[in-house]
Amino acid sequence: MTLARKRLADSLLNHYLPLYFPEIARYWESTRVEWFVAFLARFPTPRAIRALSLPELIQAAWPLIGRKVNKRAKLKELYELAQSSIALPVAVDSPAIGTFRF
Repeated sequence: MTLARKRLADSLLNHYLPLYFPEIARYWESTRVEWFVAFLARFPTPRAIRALSLPELIQAAWPLIGRKVNKRAKLKELYELAQSSIALPVAVDSPAIGTFRF
């Protein structure tokens, strides 16, 4: 299990995030990685977040975030991060994102 978690971390932090959503890497926490992975599976690129308004994002992502004290502030922060991201402009339905979700 530990090896699988390490491989997931290496894959996300070294290969996927630098290209498709580099700013979100700072939210990786080894103790609470479940919400991070669930959020990335639903919103893999900044474009997926920008496709929604802030209230729509809050509604869609609320159950993904878990037991955060201030979920609304965290989601607002992620929304603002997506607005200024330097990520590659990849469509959400692209083969690269499909491979990532698989």
